[in-house]
Amino acid sequence: MYEIDAPDAEGSQRIALNIYREIRNGHDWGKQFPDAPSEATLERLSSLPPREMRRLIHGAFGTAKLAGRSEVGPDDIQDGRGKKSRIGF
Repeated sequence: MYEIDAPDAEGSQRIALNIYREIRNGHDWGKQFPDAPSEATLERLSSLPPREMRRLIHGAFGTAKLAGRSEVGPDDIQDGRGKKSRIGF
C-alpha cells in the first residue's frame, strides 16, 4: 500500500493550471479563452481536491461562456460539495 501526500499550495496551482490548459486546448471553443486563468481563479481552484478541479473547471468554462465572457473568473467555480439538495413537495 502506498500513501501519497496531498499537494502543497504551489503543487495544487500547477495541477489546476495543467487541467485548465488541457481542457482549453482540447476544444475549439477554448481558443477564445486566455492561456491561463487569473491568479485569483487559480487560488480558488487550488483549494479543491484535484479530482474536483477537472469537473469544476469544465463547468466554469461553460458558466463564463453563457455569461458572454471569454475569461473564467473565481466566481465561475461553483463548488457544490457539502450542499444537500432538498426533495420536497
